[in-house]
Amino acid sequence: MKALLIGFTKEEYDDDLKMIQGLLLPKLFFNFNHHEMDITQILMDEGPFHYVLMNIDDRDLHVERIYQTINDIIGSRPYLFIGTSLSQKSLLTDELLNDQKSNFVLSKPIVPIEFRKSIAQCEMWIKDQDFEDSILDASNDDMRSMRIKNFFLYEQLPYDVYLELTPGKFGKIISKNQFYSHQLIQSYAKKHVKFLYLKKDEHLKLLDTFIKNLLVVYRSKKIERSKLVKLHLKTIYFVREFLRALSVTQEINELVRLLSESIGQLVKTSKQSLIEILLEIDCENGIDFAESSLFTIYITEHLTKKLEWQSDMTRLRLVLAGILHDISLDNMELIKIFNLNDPLLNQFSEEDIISYKDHPFRAQEIARLFNGVTELDFIVKQHHEHPTGEGFPQQLNTSNLTSISCIFIIATQFVSHLSRHKDGLVNKKDILKQMNKIYYQGNFKDPMKALTKILEQDPTL
Repeated sequence: MKALLIGFTKEEYDDDLKMIQGLLLPKLFFNFNHHEMDITQILMDEGPFHYVLMNIDDRDLHVERIYQTINDIIGSRPYLFIGTSLSQKSLLTDELLNDQKSNFVLSKPIVPIEFRKSIAQCEMWIKDQDFEDSILDASNDDMRSMRIKNFFLYEQLPYDVYLELTPGKFGKIISKNQFYSHQLIQSYAKKHVKFLYLKKDEHLKLLDTFIKNLLVVYRSKKIERSKLVKLHLKTIYFVREFLRALSVTQEINELVRLLSESIGQLVKTSKQSLIEILLEIDCENGIDFAESSLFTIYITEHLTKKLEWQSDMTRLRLVLAGILHDISLDNMELIKIFNLNDPLLNQFSEEDIISYKDHPFRAQEIARLFNGVTELDFIVKQHHEHPTGEGFPQQLNTSNLTSISCIFIIATQFVSHLSRHKDGLVNKKDILKQMNKIYYQGNFKDPMKALTKILEQDPTL
C-alpha cells in the first residue's frame, strides 16, 4: 500500500518524517510538500494512494480544502491527521472528523506503537472497502460512460465507478455495493464533470440487472404515486443505454409496454396539470437525453388525451418515439437545436454536426427492430420536419405528414425550446407564442390548439 504524506519537510529531514519513514518501510510512500494546485497531478502521476498522512502543524496548509480536493479526485480514503493538541483543536472540526469512519487523529510527539495502530486501522478500512485498484489504467474501449446526472437516481451500485483522470487513466470514486452520497456526485457536477465510467463488461451486467429489476417493480403493480416520475425516468435511461449497447430483447419489449401503461395511468388519474408533472423532473443542471425523452412523452400523452385520440398502440408508438428519436446523439447540447438551419448548430464540432444530420436515420434503424409497432420508424425519422418543408431529412411539409408525426414534432420542438432556458417552464407563454407562428397550420393546427389550451388552463401560468 502507498501513503501520501502532506506537510512533512523532507529537506529538513525532521524527526517526525524520519520516524514515519522508518515505521512505514518497507511500504511505499510518497512525500508531498507542494502547493495545493499540484495535488491533482501528484495523485494522477504518483498514485494510487491508499491513505493520507497530514501534518496539521504545517501552517501553510489549508487542511479542509486539501481534504476535500483529494476526496473529489480519488474518493474517500483513510486520513491520519498528525499534530499537537493545539492544532487538533483549532483545525479539526467535528464535521471533518465525523465525515467518514476512516478519519483518525494522532498526537505529537509520535509514539511508534500508536502510529502502527493507526496505520493498521487505515489498512483495515482499505481492505474492507476494496480500494486496492483505486487507479485503473484502461483504454476507452474497455470502459463505458454513464452520464453523471443518472447517479442521482441511486445511492448504491453493484460495480465500481470511476472518474477519468487523464486519457487511459481512471480513478475509482465509488466502490461496488457501498452507499455513496449525492453530495459527492454534486461536487463533480459543479466541476463540469459530465460522465463517470464503469468497466465495459460490468456496464453491460449493470444494464441487464437494472432492466430485470425494473420489470419486477412494474409487474408488482405496487408503485407509490410519489415515485412514479422518478421510476419513469430510470426506465427511460436504462432502456436507452441498453439499446445503445445491445439491441431489442423480449425483456425490453415488455418493459417498454409496462412503461407505456404506467404513463397512461398516471396522466389519466392525476389531478396535476402537465406543467406540474413536468416540474417533478429535476432539471437544475439542464435537460439531458432521458429527461428530454420523458418531457416529450408526457407532452404527447396530454396532447392525445386533449384531442381524444388515445389508444394503447398510439401511446406505445409515442413512448417509443420519445425514447428513440435522439438515441444516437452523444452531445446532449444538441437537444437545443431545432433543425439544420438553426444558427446555433454552427457552434458545434464537425463530428457533432454529422451526428445530428444522421440521427433520424439511426433512430429509424432501431425503431424497425420493434416488431408490430407500425409507423414508429416514420415518426422518429420525421421528428425534425417542418410545416413549410424546411426541415430534414426529407423536407416534408404539413400535407405530407401524418397527424401522429405532427403531434410528436410539436412535443419535441417544445422540449427543445425548454432546454434553451434554465427556467424553461417559466417561459412557456413566450415559447407558445413562437411555436404558434410556425405550427398553427395544416395537420399541425389541431395539436397546436391542444397544446395552447393545455398550457392556458394550467394553474401555474
